[in-house]
Amino acid sequence: MHKKKIVKIISLFLLVLVFSFSASFLAYDLLFQKIGIPKDENEVYSLILDEISYEKLTIETDENRINGIRCYAEDSVKGTVILVNGLASTYDQYLPLAKLLLENNWDVLLYNGTGIDDEGSVKGLSQSYEDLKEVLSWGKEKGINNIILFGHSTGG
Repeated sequence: MHKKKIVKIISLFLLVLVFSFSASFLAYDLLFQKIGIPKDENEVYSLILDEISYEKLTIETDENRINGIRCYAEDSVKGTVILVNGLASTYDQYLPLAKLLLENNWDVLLYNGTGIDDEGSVKGLSQSYEDLKEVLSWGKEKGINNIILFGHSTGG
């Protein structure tokens, strides 16, 4: 008798769990279709790039190449925020944050560390530091002032 009660409780729990997940996925699909937000993150990134002013950049060092973009705020710029991503992410994943910063009058510089966006291998934390030094040096050459670093994971 006690065993049947436990089986019924577990069965009821699993039924509620399956129903909850199904309802959540259905609601998610219906919600995002209604308000027109793409579910594909690459499509989101493309939409953001269509809305902002930016230029692509490539910083060549003796041994490496650092690719990124420099985004420009429209009004009275407060300074430049350099977004430094982690090892497992690319700069495009930070475009929503960059857009928010741009809307608040900050220029934004985003880049991928050595090997992140090309066929080279990711070199690790010590290379991340070297890449950041190169980006800061490039920024000084371009006259970028009032820099704020914003890092995530190994970029922090």
